[in-house]
Amino acid sequence: MRQGWPNTRGMTTPRRLAIAGAAVFILTAAACEEPIFARRTLWERVADYPSDKVVMVELAEGSDGKVYAAGWSIERDYGEGVIYVFDGRGLEESFRGGYSFKDIGFFDGTVWAVGSKWEEAKFRYRPYVVRLRGSQWEEVVVPEEVEDDSFAAFFPTATGTCWFAGYDNFYTYSGGNWSRVFESHAFFNLAVSPSNQAFYYHFDFKNEKACIFTSSDGGGSWFCEEINLGTGVYRVTRDFPGVELATGGDKLYLSMLLLPHTESEKSKTGYYHAIISREPAPAGEGVYEITFLARDGEAHVDWISCMGFRSATEGYACGSETAIAYEGGTWYPEIVEPIGAWRPVFYDIAVGVSDYWAIVVERMYNPNSRVFWLYRAQR
Repeated sequence: MRQGWPNTRGMTTPRRLAIAGAAVFILTAAACEEPIFARRTLWERVADYPSDKVVMVELAEGSDGKVYAAGWSIERDYGEGVIYVFDGRGLEESFRGGYSFKDIGFFDGTVWAVGSKWEEAKFRYRPYVVRLRGSQWEEVVVPEEVEDDSFAAFFPTATGTCWFAGYDNFYTYSGGNWSRVFESHAFFNLAVSPSNQAFYYHFDFKNEKACIFTSSDGGGSWFCEEINLGTGVYRVTRDFPGVELATGGDKLYLSMLLLPHTESEKSKTGYYHAIISREPAPAGEGVYEITFLARDGEAHVDWISCMGFRSATEGYACGSETAIAYEGGTWYPEIVEPIGAWRPVFYDIAVGVSDYWAIVVERMYNPNSRVFWLYRAQR
């Protein structure tokens, strides 16, 4: 192990990192001492969303093989939700309505999109949900009992229940019935597995501890699981860019920043980009392990902003000029080249039947001038 790297002995599933030169990444797994080098990325650009007209934030592949992306228009002074569809040949606008769309997914045999709308008569914002029935989009009525003014995330499951995350609460929807199941105030820290197990990340600022609230009964009861990495070396930090959650089957993955436990080590090493996993377990009994670790700025890892998994051992974690493929339970970093003077930033990943899809935006100095692209990785 290189001098200056924290000792990872004693970790249940350690992943130790080293760097050789400026462009070579080596991942040494516990079960295999063979080095794994960075490879050229499998992601390729396949289409461009209308420049300076829309902001695209989420996407999903439908059962028809088409890729639907949701966001909002920036052509007018007021917002307007917009959905685009990619049929393998080109992009086409599919729907406009409401104020904005924040998420999109496949549930109950069709595509659903969620966001907010403006009710002029009552001078308020309300959650907005539409679904594609055949070739027509229709609105799904959200009752007054849903108190949030917008939906920010949508999680379909294979059990006939789906979850909606507002900015203040989580809700479930099943058979036309809505239920509030959690008061969160942190919509972006929720993930739900296909079997309807929910995970919500919470950081206790007072005690400097991170935990996952889990529910296996559709939000009826919740159990707090502290994220204890058990190494005595790394600690969870609340620093930017925050925490992302995703599930691969019933396995949970979290991307987050880690810091050494001491300030002296922090001054030497800085912080680390980590992916932490939780094997399937009953609510309240989860164990958390580091499955990927890279020092900031090394191993072609800038920061991780989105993840998508086809199974517990297959997926992608991506971010700013960052793509890390997960194949057979092993992480493979990929080299994402800049596009001219632009830095590609992955916004969202969708898992298709045979491909992975992503919304990618170029990072420019002017935040009001952004171009959004549709990317594909064939795996």
